[in-house]
Amino acid sequence: MASRTEAKKYHYADIVLEHLPVGVAVYDAQEFRLLEANTLFLTNLEPFLDPCWQQERAIGHTLAELEICNFMDIFRSVAESAEAYRGEALPLATLQGQLTYWDWTLDLIEDGENRHLLQTMTNVTAQVQERRQALQGGEMCLHALLDQLPEGIIIAKSEDDLINYVNPAAAYLLKTSLPCLLGSSVHKFTPGDGSKNDGPGGPWNRYLIEALRGETIKSQEAVITLHDGSNITVLLSGVPLFMTLNGQKSMTGAVIAFQDITTQKSMEQHKNDFLAIANHELRTPITIIQGFAELLKMTQAEEDALSDFTHTALTYIIDQSEHLARLIEAMLDISKIDQCQFELKREPHDLLALLTGIIKSQGVVAKNHRFQLQLEGIQERDKVICMFDRQSMIQAFSNLMNNAVKYSPGAGEIETGLRVVEDMQGQQKEVLIWVKDHGIGIAPAEIPHIFDRFYRGSTLDGYISGFGIGLYLVKEIITRHSGCVWVESVQNAGSTFYVSLPLLSIEQESSV
Repeated sequence: MASRTEAKKYHYADIVLEHLPVGVAVYDAQEFRLLEANTLFLTNLEPFLDPCWQQERAIGHTLAELEICNFMDIFRSVAESAEAYRGEALPLATLQGQLTYWDWTLDLIEDGENRHLLQTMTNVTAQVQERRQALQGGEMCLHALLDQLPEGIIIAKSEDDLINYVNPAAAYLLKTSLPCLLGSSVHKFTPGDGSKNDGPGGPWNRYLIEALRGETIKSQEAVITLHDGSNITVLLSGVPLFMTLNGQKSMTGAVIAFQDITTQKSMEQHKNDFLAIANHELRTPITIIQGFAELLKMTQAEEDALSDFTHTALTYIIDQSEHLARLIEAMLDISKIDQCQFELKREPHDLLALLTGIIKSQGVVAKNHRFQLQLEGIQERDKVICMFDRQSMIQAFSNLMNNAVKYSPGAGEIETGLRVVEDMQGQQKEVLIWVKDHGIGIAPAEIPHIFDRFYRGSTLDGYISGFGIGLYLVKEIITRHSGCVWVESVQNAGSTFYVSLPLLSIEQESSV
């Protein structure tokens, strides 16, 4: 058997290099002179070289002499840093202008004082074209799907800010044609400088421009001005589109989706107008009914002229009139919240005094329940100073206590508590208030929805009335005071509603 040394005479390494499915070449690391290459590499290189350098005539010449300067910076970087380079699907144009794609690598090889660069090249043009065809097929399927959506969809490319897709719904909503939109610059439709103050509602394309700048728009109500000067209200979302290539994430475009909610907003405005008018028109007769009922009760107290039945009837008239007035006021508050007109006049007030007054009022109305004030770490004469709107806070805590009474139909005790909460450094930061009843409680599945607008528990008996707006208003009021509200409940054992509010100070009554 021939020895391994003798076998080397047959230059098996040359045979291996010649039959590799990858083009391989060696350069010196100083002048980047092509020293050796296998046949596949030279064949791959020919479309990019002048005919005078084709076949093996390129060997022995530098990249500069071969006029291959596109990747000179990469060669210098690898030679100086010794860090290998890996490129995937790099585009290269042949001398005839045909675009091709290549995977190639460049490594520094050091052998003593000798330093060389080893390059490999693999033609992946076919694979890239197949992927692109697959993507185009997928894009066509996606566009076919988007064409059927009732929402308007517009997509633009980031490289040239041109619109490359519009579905029929978008053209219809914008009162224009597909040819007018497709292929147009996103800036074409912006009056003036494209600022948000252009026109009554602003142009629709400013949202697409924002998305092309990398901004995300989520479910935003917007009024947009069309080319004919009319306005529509839309619910709009927009996001930038990204793709990852060679491990790097780059933005390729942006998309906006929108739907016309003009009719819904108009109906909502009509509803709000109706509630405002109803509140104004109903308040006067209710006030008159309450006034005359109070006068009749005063007459009984002075002359003892009314029967027990009449006294009871007058009490019910007054109670139900007040209840109706509160419902009307609550509906008006919801209307104000919807129109962003729910204003709060926040000033320093004594929260303890406010709670004490509400408990006394509730005790007069709900005589079958016992109201108790529980203080922890606070004296009855202390002043718990917080910043709040007095009327709205009275409404919030009255709603909580009314709620406790309503859902404790068998009477019982209603506990209202107050405690100062300290932070980790022992500083008094906020105040915790709770309203506790021993009534029917809340089913676990109902708790996550209990503060939703118009929500009514599915397990409630029909005799418990309500619109499902009391707790919703409580949450809105407390949240707008930078506070939190939550509930803990056990079904058939009662509920405890908690409220936390920022605390300004505790003013203690000085001893005499």
